[in-house]
Amino acid sequence: MDEVRGKIKTSCNIIFVGLLAVAACMVLGVIYNSGPLLGLGEGYMTFENPYGWLISIVRPILHALLFVYTAFMFRTISTNETPFTENIPRKMKIVALLLFLSFALPAWMQDILSSISTGVFGFTFIGNIQIVALVVSGFVFIMAQIFKYGFLLQDENYEIL
Repeated sequence: MDEVRGKIKTSCNIIFVGLLAVAACMVLGVIYNSGPLLGLGEGYMTFENPYGWLISIVRPILHALLFVYTAFMFRTISTNETPFTENIPRKMKIVALLLFLSFALPAWMQDILSSISTGVFGFTFIGNIQIVALVVSGFVFIMAQIFKYGFLLQDENYEIL
């Protein structure tokens, strides 16, 4: 049992550091690439595209927020005695929601802003990226339910002892 717990703790710590590193790189990339907009020097974003620069900022920021929240969820798992705690399923459900929104919102924003800038209405509520995000989010949500069930079983077991 201790060997498995050690593997869970090590894996969660590695994922924690990796997700924070990726999130930091994404934020640094946004800052660097927003240089011309912020008067900080070079970068690739300009005001030529009326909406593209906004999407190019929103998408990585939403993904970075998702990665940071998920990293701290893994950190919580690694620091607890067991992965089946009361707050992990709630955090997993929030990750599922953030996951879907971090992919769907930028696509929806792009459709809306493109419609406004061109004057031609076009909106895809559920496109390919939203379908994939929905499926993965659904999987994470179901895993949260499984973790909740594991917590309840564990809690019941402790009450019996």
